[in-house]
Amino acid sequence: MTVCIGCVDLSAAQAESRFWAHDSDQVLARLLLRTASPNSFADDLAAALAPRGLILNAVSDVAAVTEKDSPELQEVAQSIDAADPHLFGRMCDAAKSHACAIVETPAEAVLPSGSLWAVLDGVAWPGLPAELAASGDDHVSLYTSTDEGTLASGPWLVHLREGCTMLAKILGQPHDSHVGILLTSDLRMAELRQHLRRFTMAHIPTDTTAPVYFRFYDPRVLLEMSTAMSRENLSRFMAPISSLYAMISAKAILPDHAHIARLTTPFDTEEGTAGRLAKITLENPTPDERRGAFYITPVEFSRFERLQRKKAEHALARKMSHEFVGRPWSEYRQIGKAAPAAARLFNMSSVKQVMVLARAMMLFGRDFWETYPEASTILKNDTQLPWQKKDALVKWMVHQGTGPQ
Repeated sequence: MTVCIGCVDLSAAQAESRFWAHDSDQVLARLLLRTASPNSFADDLAAALAPRGLILNAVSDVAAVTEKDSPELQEVAQSIDAADPHLFGRMCDAAKSHACAIVETPAEAVLPSGSLWAVLDGVAWPGLPAELAASGDDHVSLYTSTDEGTLASGPWLVHLREGCTMLAKILGQPHDSHVGILLTSDLRMAELRQHLRRFTMAHIPTDTTAPVYFRFYDPRVLLEMSTAMSRENLSRFMAPISSLYAMISAKAILPDHAHIARLTTPFDTEEGTAGRLAKITLENPTPDERRGAFYITPVEFSRFERLQRKKAEHALARKMSHEFVGRPWSEYRQIGKAAPAAARLFNMSSVKQVMVLARAMMLFGRDFWETYPEASTILKNDTQLPWQKKDALVKWMVHQGTGPQ
């Protein structure tokens, strides 16, 4: 018997059978179950759900949980009983439509062809121009600058046709280095370059004076685009693009509606995400022939900001799991959310200030300022600047004998 996880579409036979808060009788969820093999997962799960008044509509992306998976997922898997399905992660309304469909694709399934391209990031891949020149593969910068430094740190379009050498090198890069994305398109190189160049800069609501750099070729940004941007803007971006591929990593946010069972956690390892790609396709694109500047709407910008906050929470939880080994995974997640909230409460916003608050919470409790009067005095002292509060809090932690030395 092994523990498997699958992406499942569930319905409640009657309203009282719901175990979710969504105002819907149908949800998409990830469920774990101990079963003979991935092939028996669906039948065993349906049998386990039926007495609970739940109907299994569909199952996809079933996989056995292994030692390569997130340690958080492995820990949950170890507690699974044969007849007791266990929810992992959040659920979403299965009836809600989404502009993009996202599924997992193994890297070996992506083969060189006349329609396969990469957009690579010179910042994330030091020495990229020389690597491309040595490869012999057709490539061009998306920038028009003649400055070598600007070109070296910019995005590069690479054609990955049969016989190319760069595809294997790209797929062999660590996923958490976020070196670039893959895409399929039937355009010629000059036409695809012209199209993609329009999206290297974007106008955002908070800066109306000039556009800002837009790094759509960062896999993390690409996945955020799939949920943050409107169907209209996605249609504009993907008009000549059949599919997009982003390397899955612990630092990327996979949306809840993705048909991927093993959604990333803040604690995934490089070994656990290696060879895993998220394939993004646009469902029912809206024709859009606009050729002007690219604008991110206020609604889209707000969604991007929420995703940025979520990424920061995950990064903080991951950092705490490295510094305070052996705590429950849920505690790291709680601190990842609570520390930024506390920072806002005390007018502290920098990464270092939030990090110090997180460490104090791990050491003295989530509401440590309510228990320790001296800490409360430091944090509530409005005559001090945020960085002064941070320094004073560090000194207090050291004085307690358990703070950073």
